[in-house]
Amino acid sequence: MVRFSISQIRQITFKKENNIWNVFFTEPIALRVLWVVGNFLPFIGPTLLNFLGLFFTLLSGWLFFKGSLIAAALIYEFGFLFDTWDGKLARLQGVANSWGGFLDHVIDSFRPSVLSFPLGVYFYLQTNDFWFIVLAGAYPVVISLYQDFCATGFVSNKGKQVTTLMGEQDSKSLLIRIKKVLQKYRLRAGYTSDETNTIVFLFCPILSAVFSDAAFVFWGFILGIALMVLLIIIFLYFQLGQLRKEMGR
Repeated sequence: MVRFSISQIRQITFKKENNIWNVFFTEPIALRVLWVVGNFLPFIGPTLLNFLGLFFTLLSGWLFFKGSLIAAALIYEFGFLFDTWDGKLARLQGVANSWGGFLDHVIDSFRPSVLSFPLGVYFYLQTNDFWFIVLAGAYPVVISLYQDFCATGFVSNKGKQVTTLMGEQDSKSLLIRIKKVLQKYRLRAGYTSDETNTIVFLFCPILSAVFSDAAFVFWGFILGIALMVLLIIIFLYFQLGQLRKEMGR
C-alpha cells in the first residue's frame, strides 16, 4: 500500500529554500528514493543513511589516496546524497530529533578532512609539490571556521542571508529583488560549503583524471579556500556594520 505520494513527500520533506546543487540535482533524486523507502522499506531509518554516507565518505578518501580519482569523486557524491536524504527521511517518518541533527553535524564536520588529506597526499606523492599538503591541511580548517560562523549566526546559517544583514526592510534594493526571483525557484540567496566541496571533491578530481593534470586539484583547493575566506570576510563586514548601527542608536 502506498502511504506517500510524490507531492506529499515534497511537501513534508523539502525545505522552503535550498542551494542550487540540491534543488536541481540531489532533491530530484531524493524524491524518488524517499518514495521507495517511505512506502516499501520502512525499516530503513535516517541513522542508517547517516552511517552509509559516512562509509562512502571514508571509501572515497581511501580511493583518493590510491589515485582512483574518478571513482573517488563519484563515490563522494554518492555519499553526499545520503547526507541530504537523512534529514528528509526523518521528517517523512516523523522521527526528527536533536540526536540526528548532532550526528549529521559531526559527519559534515568530519567529511572535509577525510577527503582533503588523502587527495593532497596523493598529489604530493605524484608531483613532490609540498603545497598540496599545505592546501589540503588549510582547506578543512577554513571549512570548519566557516561552519563555526554558521553555528554562531554570523553567516548564512540556513536562512540568515547577506540580504538580512544588509537590511531586508529596503524592498527596493537589488539584493532583495534578486532574492525574490530566486525564491520562485526555491533557490537560497547565499553560498554554502556544499557547493565548495562539490567543486573541490567532485569536479576538480574528475578534470585532473581526464586531462592528467594536477593543476585542476591544486587550483580547486585555492578556489575553495578563497571562496570560504571571502564569504566569512563579507559577512563579518556587514555584521560589524549592523552592530555599529545598533550601538549608534
